[in-house]
Amino acid sequence: MFRKCQVKPAVTALLLVVFFVIIVAFAGKLYAYFTSCEVKAQACRNAVNLADLGVGSLDACETCREEIKPPSKEVDKRTTFTEKFIADSLHRCWYEFGEGEKYPFKHAEGEEETEETKAHCFICSEFKLPEDVESITQGDLTEYLKGNRYKEEEQTYYQFFRQA
Repeated sequence: MFRKCQVKPAVTALLLVVFFVIIVAFAGKLYAYFTSCEVKAQACRNAVNLADLGVGSLDACETCREEIKPPSKEVDKRTTFTEKFIADSLHRCWYEFGEGEKYPFKHAEGEEETEETKAHCFICSEFKLPEDVESITQGDLTEYLKGNRYKEEEQTYYQFFRQA
């Protein structure tokens, strides 16, 4: 009543190749997601919150290394794009380290403060300016921070940083 259906070897091979390509593409997307600066920032923020409570360390905090890439070569305001990139990097760093409300370098109560528990500097981001962008002055960046908002927030970048 029922006939056995045989799949040709070429169809099987094609299906295996398509399946393999899908798996590789998915793995690439996962790698890109888990190595993104946003994911690293959240991991660092979680570590900072735990360190502020006296448990855990800041081992999850990594420097984010990025290259500033304007959307296209035709962008007239490359400098503004670069200022936005820098402002967003500053905002991400401020977020990572608890917006001035956390102190992850505490020493245990009753213990003497050591070199490891004193305030530290952490390089949140390293980035390279595109060759076609002239240098940006501190005044240019401050002007940008005062005149622009971060995403949908009511405050400007400058107000956000000054509130702490």
